[in-house]
Amino acid sequence: MVAGQPEQKRIVILTRDGPEHRYVANMLCAGLSIDRIIVDRSARRTRLRRAVRKGLVHFLGKATRAVFLKMIRDDEARTRSLESLLGQKAQTFYASDRIDYVEGINGTASLEVLRQRRPDAILIYGTSVVKNAVLDSATDICINLHTGISPQYRGTACSFWPVVNDELDMLGATIHECTSGVDSGPIFETVHSRYEPGDDLHRIFGRAVMVGAEAYVRVVHRYVAGTLSGVSQDLSIGREYRGADLTIGPELVARRRLARLRSIAEISIIGQNDRVVR
Repeated sequence: MVAGQPEQKRIVILTRDGPEHRYVANMLCAGLSIDRIIVDRSARRTRLRRAVRKGLVHFLGKATRAVFLKMIRDDEARTRSLESLLGQKAQTFYASDRIDYVEGINGTASLEVLRQRRPDAILIYGTSVVKNAVLDSATDICINLHTGISPQYRGTACSFWPVVNDELDMLGATIHECTSGVDSGPIFETVHSRYEPGDDLHRIFGRAVMVGAEAYVRVVHRYVAGTLSGVSQDLSIGREYRGADLTIGPELVARRRLARLRSIAEISIIGQNDRVVR
């Protein structure tokens, strides 16, 4: 090793195969030396049991939301919005020669790749909850990109809940150490994203992905340089949101809020145009 140069680190990414996952992985690969990318292609499971435990009304609210999203073809709208916003980096994995596709991020295939690669650091984004067997595969650290402002917004859909709660100033991302707790490890960097007039829920999420990916690269550069430090989270602040919380009620609240914001923006533009004409 050349004197004065930081030690080369073996770094592995764990992610999935959506537009946002490809974008983040490509941003990391462009700015860092990445050894391998493990991509989970397993279907996401719908956890109905937890919704059922919350009672019939809650279960029906979750089922109604699923039907509503299917009727409006929300999956297609999500893909269009994200690919439009995130651009070419969301289309395909650039480092296709370094990818291992697996069925389940905690499965035997994933663990075998990690055993062979012996990574110093594991970079996680957008996977299911990573279990200790995977976390323990990193000799130094596991880092996660969370598209929400922790500790106030932890868990699932944390660019959605600030819209529901009318807290658009709480949109953004958190880079933190990945531990066995959900989004609860020490924070390395927090960044805020902006709502832009006309944004739908998916573009709001995409903007959090963009600022989060940029912060992720900065954080990993600090890790490689040996200057990374974090701040412990106060988990008494905020809330952990779960998939079972996503029912038709909050969904309609969020969409009404955005529709109202669009109307206000349109009225403002009309007013500005009237003044220009005069």
